[in-house]
Amino acid sequence: TDYEDYPGTKRFKEARHEGRQEVHQEEGSNLVLRLSKRRFGELSNSQVGRIKNLSVPQLEDLREVLLDFMAMADLEQFLSGLD
Repeated sequence: TDYEDYPGTKRFKEARHEGRQEVHQEEGSNLVLRLSKRRFGELSNSQVGRIKNLSVPQLEDLREVLLDFMAMADLEQFLSGLD
């Protein structure tokens, strides 16, 4: 038995933290995608992919400014600024 996989071990805590980060990232990207679609209509596959690949801090930044965007070009400019 591999005791490193038991609760309380460093390996277990790291795996749990990584899992939580993935959940936050997925929830954040889904929220941004729903808001963007509602505001601008359908997004391109490229835009969806770029949003799904954003980090949690980048998604938080985008959520903060998304409702200030007036056009799809604003979203594109934001995404391009991250490259």
